[in-house]
Amino acid sequence: MRAPIVYRHRIIDLRDSGLSYRNISKQLISEGLIISHVSVRKICEKYIQKSVIADFNRSGRSTIFNQIHYDYLEQLICKNREITTQEIILKINIKFSIKVSNSTIIRAAEKINWSRKTTRYCQIVSEKNAIKRALYANFCLLSCDSFMDCVFIDESLIELEVHTLKHWQKKGCRYNKAPVAKHPLK
Repeated sequence: MRAPIVYRHRIIDLRDSGLSYRNISKQLISEGLIISHVSVRKICEKYIQKSVIADFNRSGRSTIFNQIHYDYLEQLICKNREITTQEIILKINIKFSIKVSNSTIIRAAEKINWSRKTTRYCQIVSEKNAIKRALYANFCLLSCDSFMDCVFIDESLIELEVHTLKHWQKKGCRYNKAPVAKHPLK
């Protein structure tokens, strides 16, 4: 971790007052910045040679993703939470003609607060059955049925839809379970 600019100015001031590198390091540790005497020496030498305290411009690779790419990624994930990184890579390559890796997609998604989670499953209920179940539940509430004369069993034939091991989840949002068939079709 780089020392903040405020502490670098403090290091130069302490050095100008005649303290040794070790004593400056001890002083800064007591103030809450853990820094070695070697780092203090390097900061002081850089200041003596270049008269600069701030960081130099870094010569790393430029980023591939721009705001338009982040917006498109957000749109893809919102549309289908179970989309795989390979599908995202293919769609981004087709739309923007850029090649990205799985790790780039995952880092970009984390930057816009999405993360990959292992999917938890629950049983699927079709639209038609969901409406019937809601109507029946309301009827039972109105008629004050206690179900004392019933034995409950559940066997149903259900069709699978999208089925992946991981899905995207927005950080800070409630975990939504993915539907899965109780007895998958064979």
